[in-house]
Amino acid sequence: MKVNKSIVLERWNEGEYKEYRIPGIVVTERGTILCCYEARKSDNDDWAKIDIILARSTDGGNTFTKRTIVKGPPDSITTYNNPVLISDGGLIHFIWHQDYYRAFYQASRDDGMTFSEPKEITYAFEEFRKQYDWNVCASGPGHGIVLENGRIVVPVWLARGEPLDDSGRVKAHFPSVVSTVYSDDRGTTWHAGEIVPGVDSGNETTAVQLSDGRVLLNIRHRGMPKCRGISISTDGAHSFSQTCYDESLPDPMCFASLTKTNGGKILFVNCADSEGRARINLTLRVSDDDCKSWKDDIILDPIGGYADIACVGEDTAYCFYERTVDKGGKGVIEQLILCQINLAD
Repeated sequence: MKVNKSIVLERWNEGEYKEYRIPGIVVTERGTILCCYEARKSDNDDWAKIDIILARSTDGGNTFTKRTIVKGPPDSITTYNNPVLISDGGLIHFIWHQDYYRAFYQASRDDGMTFSEPKEITYAFEEFRKQYDWNVCASGPGHGIVLENGRIVVPVWLARGEPLDDSGRVKAHFPSVVSTVYSDDRGTTWHAGEIVPGVDSGNETTAVQLSDGRVLLNIRHRGMPKCRGISISTDGAHSFSQTCYDESLPDPMCFASLTKTNGGKILFVNCADSEGRARINLTLRVSDDDCKSWKDDIILDPIGGYADIACVGEDTAYCFYERTVDKGGKGVIEQLILCQINLAD
């Protein structure tokens, strides 16, 4: 494997916003690359005034057009967060949240050029209250998946966090649990899955369908050991297995991503500090046995941050990721970078 090219989509403190974070990427049926991310008015703040940007490329990532597709009122602080894209044939699904409490859905039927008006789907998250009385909810981030039977599966997390300010709007993201929301009618209606058992404050999660049709969740969590949690379901929504841990995938509490090539290999990207402490050594790994083992790893960036990944065919992958640096004693996202990887070399 080797990196063919890289392009910087956004830089810290450039343009209208202070910081750009939380990358998500899909490649459409026509080969168009769609990247979504948060545009934050202040850095190092999950509860900042945040809008959502979509970047679109029809030439393999050489050039992009960008537009703000979710934008809050200018005179108030509204946090639009955790955008998630799902490529579904000629349909592109898009889920995002407001203030980590309300969820919205949009769809595109023209390859990501335009999207339908937002439709609130918080009702699907309200279904979780039978299992867990949350006050913070979020999807992904990154991308969701479409199963062979057409079911759309989006990993989500829910928290019961303490208020962090007098308004009550800002709340802690822990303790937390992990599950999925799913749709069996191409995004018309959404439903809550079952909560994954046996994980200590799991949150940002990525999913992939295995060769036998089961769905594997790869989970970020706060507990020990400092590696990725794994849970498997027959249908991506119910009867998740007790969480176990893949000690070959160290995790410094970072968002990671899974995707599958047309040939059936599974790709995993995450920061790979061997001690699970720092967001360094952003590494791409390959599995040809349904995530039982990993090989053919390549370091995409010696630093890194949150990363999402998408495939084109068997031999090309795109990784859209954060590059985190220290500025004045705090970590900020210096750049959002898209790189193209040749998997055949």
